[in-house]
Amino acid sequence: VLMDLDRSLSSGEALPAFKQALRTADASFAQRFEDGVDVRLLVRSKATLTDGILTRAWRRFMSDNADACLVAVGGYGRGELHPASDIDLLILTANSPESLAHKLEPLVMFLWDIGLEVGHSVRTIEQCVDEAKADISVVTNLVESRLLAGNKDLFNHLNDATGPDHIWPSREFFSAKLNEQRERHARDLLSFGVGEQEVRSPTDSRPPGQPLRFQANSDASAGARLRRQRRASVPY
Repeated sequence: VLMDLDRSLSSGEALPAFKQALRTADASFAQRFEDGVDVRLLVRSKATLTDGILTRAWRRFMSDNADACLVAVGGYGRGELHPASDIDLLILTANSPESLAHKLEPLVMFLWDIGLEVGHSVRTIEQCVDEAKADISVVTNLVESRLLAGNKDLFNHLNDATGPDHIWPSREFFSAKLNEQRERHARDLLSFGVGEQEVRSPTDSRPPGQPLRFQANSDASAGARLRRQRRASVPY
């Protein structure tokens, strides 16, 4: 797909060439799923294909010496991309993002025009640090980040500035993530009809004879319903 895209870009307009590449890729992934290809391979392959699309788009709008870089974060940063998932991106700038707005705004518009559903933020390193200190989910996304295109030194500086030696030491990070997971699981159980009185934190007292087994069964039942719902809502 990417080789065909490169040939099309050398002889034609960019917008229809990128659109056709994505249509071809989507059809290929859907067919491979129907053929029984392991979905773990498919989500990794989809991420790799998207990497190629994004790096080519970046080069069309950004110069090689621009003080900015394009970073994959979240699940996409892990190298996985599921059907209908947003493509989580960080555009990291060395200086105020406004200084590159005349290039970044057309780039983001182009990504949407070709059919990529991107969830993006544009920040400096200092802004990333401030956000990561205040929100554990932000630093989690940065932990799973990887460079796609642009200034490598800038990306390395970000990794250093948001590492455990500077913010969120490992013990504090683990504790905060554990609390976040417990809260999310409680919300999921409530959304699937498990009574509020049945969702207890590990520190709650429980009646004798009704310890963790009841909640474990509830977790399994709610999780099974969630998986069935997700399978029904995506093509692969």
